[in-house]
Amino acid sequence: MQTKVCPIVLRAFPISPQINLEILLFRHPDHNIQLVKGTLEDQENPLAAAVRELWEESGLQVEASDFSFFKEFIFPKHQQTWQVYWVKIKEERD
Repeated sequence: MQTKVCPIVLRAFPISPQINLEILLFRHPDHNIQLVKGTLEDQENPLAAAVRELWEESGLQVEASDFSFFKEFIFPKHQQTWQVYWVKIKEERD
């Protein structure tokens, strides 16, 4: 079974007395809008793969300590497991 990782990037910022939340998405040229995701390389652990995929697909350099494991999803039909992580971004909003 193939293992994939999906770091879901969250950024909270105040624009009023309430808190708003942003989630990082991008437009893929062939597959429309999607989350950052990718496949583990040989001998790579899921957390390291999530850090690497986030850097490769978004240019964001985030420490592994900012990742929190959320859930594993299993897709038997596609022979895949997905490791999903929450990623907190601390930068100020532009």
